Amino acid sequence: MAKEKKKVLHMVEAMGGGVFTFIVELANGLCNDFDITIAFGIREETPKNYADFFDNRIQLVEVKNFTRNLNPMKDLKAYLELRKIVKDVQPDIIHTHSSKAGAIGRFMFPGKCEKVLYTPHGYSFLMEGVSKNKKIQVNRKNMWCKVKLHYHCLR
Repeated sequence: MAKEKKKVLHMVEAMGGGVFTFIVELANGLCNDFDITIAFGIREETPKNYADFFDNRIQLVEVKNFTRNLNPMKDLKAYLELRKIVKDVQPDIIHTHSSKAGAIGRFMFPGKCEKVLYTPHGYSFLMEGVSKNKKIQVNRKNMWCKVKLHYHCLR
């Protein structure tokens, strides 16, 4: 009897650029050993043929209200969409990527799930000469990583 694969849910608001490349490589590399679902938002830089980059065993679920900018109403709707996806998928592991998905995941699973991971991906914030606003965002991300409610930060 084949061992049942663990289910991994990736939450990715920033489905473009380097994050897109990272999630494609990660998901395709793990789909032999895990059932992978990716809940994602579409950005201008998201390739039109994004699904072609993923192994056909990976389930892709668009989160209609995942947006880059802060928008309390859309953020609440995205949170509700993600809650439904979590209920439907029932993942063993949840891996959030970038700021918005990380923050929503943080509020969604405070101490409820042992296996919640966060990868910031804020590499542009590490460059020399970044604005004061970006430095504040980096400090905020670091603060989220230090809060210890079964939330693991990978950086």
